[in-house]
Amino acid sequence: SAEMVLVAEAVVAEAARTVVGFATAQVQSSICYNGTWAELVEIYVEPASRRSGVGRALVSEIEVITKRRGARSLFLRTNQMNLDGRSFFQHCGMVEVPKTVFEKSL
Repeated sequence: SAEMVLVAEAVVAEAARTVVGFATAQVQSSICYNGTWAELVEIYVEPASRRSGVGRALVSEIEVITKRRGARSLFLRTNQMNLDGRSFFQHCGMVEVPKTVFEKSL
């Protein structure tokens, strides 16, 4: 039988036994599309821990985990107005690509 597979992953960053950041991702595959891919769903770093490498370490760990799960690519969605976030993701080696997104309020 055909099915779509979705696996959720999460990583946490700690400093001095305190959580200072986290990231979550979903690994997906589908019968309609070739391959497996991952989506970085959430990433957050406490303001005091930003620009210290915590965010990059979180993304790097998500990359390792999702690649191990078979993902060939990692994507994310962010608001066009999120200039700091967009700059950070580019710093992590991600490339902004055009996408068509449809949305419906429920």
